[in-house]
Amino acid sequence: MAVMHMGLADNSLYSNLFRYVPREKRSPLEDFSTEALADLLNRLLEKKGPTRRATEVFLTQVLCDGQGKDLDQRLRSAERLIFGTQRRVFLKGNRPRRLDLCLYADKALALVIENKVRETRGRAEYVTDDPSKTAKQLEEYAQYLRGERSDAGLVLLSIDEGPGDFLSDEKRYPASFRSVCRWPQVWLWLTKLASRNNLEPELLVFIREFILFLKEKNMDDIDAKEFQRFGKSLPVVCDYLETFDNKLREILKDARKVAEKTLPQYKKQLLPASLPASNVRSDVENAIGDFAYCYDSGTKDWELMKLKWYVGWGFQCPNAKAAKGAKVQAFVCIESDYDGTLIPLPPAKEKTELEEKGWTVSPKITDDEGSYSLFLKVCDPETFLGGPFTKASSDWFRRGIKEAAQILKTAKKALK
Repeated sequence: MAVMHMGLADNSLYSNLFRYVPREKRSPLEDFSTEALADLLNRLLEKKGPTRRATEVFLTQVLCDGQGKDLDQRLRSAERLIFGTQRRVFLKGNRPRRLDLCLYADKALALVIENKVRETRGRAEYVTDDPSKTAKQLEEYAQYLRGERSDAGLVLLSIDEGPGDFLSDEKRYPASFRSVCRWPQVWLWLTKLASRNNLEPELLVFIREFILFLKEKNMDDIDAKEFQRFGKSLPVVCDYLETFDNKLREILKDARKVAEKTLPQYKKQLLPASLPASNVRSDVENAIGDFAYCYDSGTKDWELMKLKWYVGWGFQCPNAKAAKGAKVQAFVCIESDYDGTLIPLPPAKEKTELEEKGWTVSPKITDDEGSYSLFLKVCDPETFLGGPFTKASSDWFRRGIKEAAQILKTAKKALK
């Protein structure tokens, strides 16, 4: 499939911003990563439905390692969840301190997160502060929470494992519950979240930039133990995604049956390994669905394929302005890959008929990668089909694939 290059700078957005946050006598990595994480989590928690639920699962199962027996229900039932940074508190003896990161559930404190990262030569070190100093700080915060009669949990977010007695010594650290989470676990969760391809485009931009930033700062060094820990959250994530995924797969499987019977010389060797597939359109990054190459069926060798024409179908997050407010579009497209043969323009009468059916015909589009053809049909499923997973949606995909088959047959004849 064709890949678009966005012309981004070599460094991630977060790395570029990081240069302009000077801090006297020490690296600003700790403060910056705290603020950046709070900003990103707040963007996710503002969303409703699956996005917020995925973030709640991260907080309870990854960040808190399943500790705090009522935390999940508390987060689920809260009308508003929001992170704040640098909350000023007064410890015993009226000593002022600032809590790095606090989660509030309907204005009540639910989590206190202490971030510990140290940087040398642009890379995070696998050593934080003096362990005894970190232990003392966590002890003071836990004592503060008990003094306030707060049921908030206390989490150490770090590069290393933190003080050895933090999880075991309830007397020294009398918080409601305690947990240690390493930054690589945050990186892993964000990577998994970004791969879902069902998030709003603006969220994906921030998530992917933060993923790059963590990698550039050596904060992505995950180990086998942490993969296992992350796996604890997957059943919970799957619970809320299962309905969405099953309905989406059913729509795509139904469309594939039509494609198998209808598309000319349907090429089974190059089908997606699983559904939904990503990158089913060359010019839209946030598109998921299915695709099938047509013609060129006499060879399995990609280099020997001459036409490289394919039909794609599924759902995409469109450009908001072009979509006139639609958040998700259903689409059927016909494309040629950059190194394939351009699809001929249909005769004027047929072109007019296609446009009347909702097709946009672009026999040649040129960008930095080269030239390709695009025939595209889109629809707002919420407005016109009663939702993305209705019978009307299935019927729309069937009609679109059949129309695509006829377009390809006419184009193939035009090459002769």
